[in-house]
Amino acid sequence: MAKIIDIHSHLGDIFVNKRNVIYEIGAPDYNRVGDNDPFANHDDNHFEGPLIGNDIEEFHNLLDIGALRNYYNTLEKLSARMDEYDLLVCLHPIYPNTSFEEYLAAASLEPRILPFTSMMYDLSADRIVDKLYQDADKGARGLKIHPPIQNIDLRSGKLRKIMEGVEKIGLPVILHCGANNYYYGERESLVTPEFGDVKYFIELVKDFPNVNFIAGHCGGLMGGEMEELAEKLGGAANMWVDTTFRSAGDIQFMVKNFGADKVCFGTDTPFSHTGKSLDCVYEALAGDDVALEKVLYSNAAKLLSVYPHHNK
Repeated sequence: MAKIIDIHSHLGDIFVNKRNVIYEIGAPDYNRVGDNDPFANHDDNHFEGPLIGNDIEEFHNLLDIGALRNYYNTLEKLSARMDEYDLLVCLHPIYPNTSFEEYLAAASLEPRILPFTSMMYDLSADRIVDKLYQDADKGARGLKIHPPIQNIDLRSGKLRKIMEGVEKIGLPVILHCGANNYYYGERESLVTPEFGDVKYFIELVKDFPNVNFIAGHCGGLMGGEMEELAEKLGGAANMWVDTTFRSAGDIQFMVKNFGADKVCFGTDTPFSHTGKSLDCVYEALAGDDVALEKVLYSNAAKLLSVYPHHNK
């Protein structure tokens, strides 16, 4: 049984629909793409400071490098990462670019995958809930919502109706938090960055106390979201946070303000290096083996009902 659960990861190309690269063999290493890879530089800085500055060319380069990392994000690479770090990995599809069905198929080949599902948001609320029931029966461990990329307004009546269904199904829900853009040029209109604002996540968590939520990136990485989340939802029984792109100092803040039982390790692969993400957790929790085991494994295991024989 693996000793670490990565609660936040991806496989294949989550930015482009109909480009299935999951089963490609021999793809380049995505941990450093070219000479000016801002993600690799952020890894090297142990996630201290901003990912990039305000320069528009830096932003375009970030998106270009991110797209290449997606294109190199194959099952072959994932299995090697699982071997190296003794991992179980939760995979988050972002429909329509990647799907639960794709990840379920990958899990049939790689049993250490814990597939999440994603909503076909163009369907009616009732049909979406029916599909989520079916996916849960097939082994979905949770539901991923990415408000900016999927253009999902967390305040909408449709989303609220879906959450009522999710409450009955019992799936935990992880949301991308952060008002981020993912495209430029003619594709920029495909996303709504504002929908990722942590304030909408906070409202959702308060309105659905019987749904277990996970705040991706611990609220967001634009600046101040983690602190706002702690102020508004610190101590909330139905919320967990993940460590993606978080420094050792941030992880210490998370444990202090949310509790060691509420923090889960994550990488957001292919956008960060697993080993360097782990280094930050080890540094933050040095000397506290109980908290370390909770963050790296047991918190996620309990939340996702992962047992020694973890496949459903």
